[in-house]
Amino acid sequence: MNDNKINPKEYLESIVNGINDLYYKNCFNEFCDFFSDVSDKMKFLKNNNFVAWLVKYIESIKKNNNCELPKRVFRCRIIKTNELKMVDIENMIGFDENNSREPPLYKIKKGRCNTENEGNFYIADDAYTALVEVKPSYCDFISLAYFEPTKNLKIADFVDIRDSNTYYAKKLKDIFAVLYKDEIYYSISNFVTKLVKDNGFDGIKYHSSVACGSNYVIFNGSRDKFACEGSKIICAEQIIHHFYDMKENVSIKNNNKQSLTKDEAKKILDRMSKTFL
Repeated sequence: MNDNKINPKEYLESIVNGINDLYYKNCFNEFCDFFSDVSDKMKFLKNNNFVAWLVKYIESIKKNNNCELPKRVFRCRIIKTNELKMVDIENMIGFDENNSREPPLYKIKKGRCNTENEGNFYIADDAYTALVEVKPSYCDFISLAYFEPTKNLKIADFVDIRDSNTYYAKKLKDIFAVLYKDEIYYSISNFVTKLVKDNGFDGIKYHSSVACGSNYVIFNGSRDKFACEGSKIICAEQIIHHFYDMKENVSIKNNNKQSLTKDEAKKILDRMSKTFL
């Protein structure tokens, strides 16, 4: 996409007529099915107010973009037992720079804002959000890496959406922030991601689906955009689950679970290292 002013109707028509990539064509169809049962996709787009609003909103933030990255961002990866030799247990240092960044393309699966084998860089604006995002189990060991932005990047802000249409703003937030159980919904967020990317943005800021912080996805990798400042080993000391009994209308909580102490965590890590190294 160029920087000229976008005509929403023409842009929507170009989406339908210009999608040659089979993956994004499927994303487009699933996106339409998500918002409407109309089988005529062109008719749906021409008459769909949300999609027209979305195009206009992306155009507006392209002109007035005030979203800046934090001075430090965070990224996590669970340390598997066969990866203990890749970390420094004695000094509690996690993965090195290469293993803290986005994985090799051949290992990348379809995600919220990326296709299969597409190397986008997912980060969080605080350590807690980054840790929760990897969904650790009790006593998992996690490598927490921290990075500093080295470039001014153009970020589409889907957290602080300043638009009078609060209904559409919430719909846009939900596309990225809802915790999906079915991978098909990633096609919807992928389609919106493509619109953002085609309009010259370097990434997207969106609400975390599992914590109170914000996540960022940076397009086309991180190596020329972020400097790795280091990493450290974190232990998941307590995983709290709360449940609600729909029949009895009461909460079910485990009030007896004790937190893991520092000494206990070190003993477990030492035992694992002796066993698997």
